[in-house]
Amino acid sequence: MNENWEQCQPFNQMINERIALLKFHKIACLLFLTLSVAGCSYTKDLTVLNRKQAISDLDYLTKNLKAIHPDPFTRISEEEFDVHTEQIKSNLSDKTSRKNFSRSIAELLALIRDEHTRDYYQFGSDFYAYVHSGGKIFPLAFRFDGNDMIVDGWKTNFKPQSLKKGDAVIAINGTQMESLLKRYGKYISAQTDLQRNWWLEKWMHYFLWLTAGEQEWFDLKLKNPEGSEYTERIPAIKCPFSKNSKSENSKRDVQKELFPFSFYMENKVCILKASSFDTISGYVTGERKVWQIWVDTLNNLFAEMTEKGTSVLVVDLRGNGGGNGDLPAELIKRTAKKPYKEYSLVS
Repeated sequence: MNENWEQCQPFNQMINERIALLKFHKIACLLFLTLSVAGCSYTKDLTVLNRKQAISDLDYLTKNLKAIHPDPFTRISEEEFDVHTEQIKSNLSDKTSRKNFSRSIAELLALIRDEHTRDYYQFGSDFYAYVHSGGKIFPLAFRFDGNDMIVDGWKTNFKPQSLKKGDAVIAINGTQMESLLKRYGKYISAQTDLQRNWWLEKWMHYFLWLTAGEQEWFDLKLKNPEGSEYTERIPAIKCPFSKNSKSENSKRDVQKELFPFSFYMENKVCILKASSFDTISGYVTGERKVWQIWVDTLNNLFAEMTEKGTSVLVVDLRGNGGGNGDLPAELIKRTAKKPYKEYSLVS
């Protein structure tokens, strides 16, 4: 989309879903009561689970999933699901880290192929804390075009030698991109393979960190649009939202990172990328909350559209898991030519 890097948003896009809250409220209450009663069997440090604890958690998950999910076995049979569940149990050691156990849960839930049924811990606090403490990560933004993972941008202070936007990445650190998509895709809950790759275009940096930890360099094999292949070594960088990043104090930079927009076709068309409407996490950059960043982005967007005489706005929602409905409503208010009604599923 542009050279403003947009990969560092915490992966909690789905956390503010407001559908079927009544049923999920029952689960939340039941989970609270269960942990309150059984809490004495758990150690205070839940970063490590013993085999009995892990199996108990897994049984609790599968039991309530089958009881509450309206139709969990449309893409996989219940028998296949149960076989995979038993395989997880048989592979458990006496002590299992919560991080590794979460990977197993993520892979299990991904079999349902329902993007609203996923493991949130998989994309949780460990990576969030790492990034915001100044940890280094993969510096490129990707765009999946249906066949290849294409370079779509990078942080502005990163200066590549030969790499260009539009080039396809064939391999990272010696592993073919096709293998990486398959390896990481098994953890992502999505209805189609294309949706899964859309998630990966945004979160490749996370999975590279998850499997290998912090790295200083990445060795890439690439192919340009003309078909010529070449290699380039690129450095890892600090996320622009880390506490040690200078860009967190830049109002304009923050807007570009979260909600980038660009103009095309001689300024006739503007494309705005909104990859998440999540605000429930309380995620902030400096003192500015996501809502205010969104409003400021829209103010700048429409001001530039007016200045450039742009008449077409395209909103790219690929990978957007929903969130706070006030954000898209604010956009509709500024674009709708006819009166419309707002309503909530929750009274």
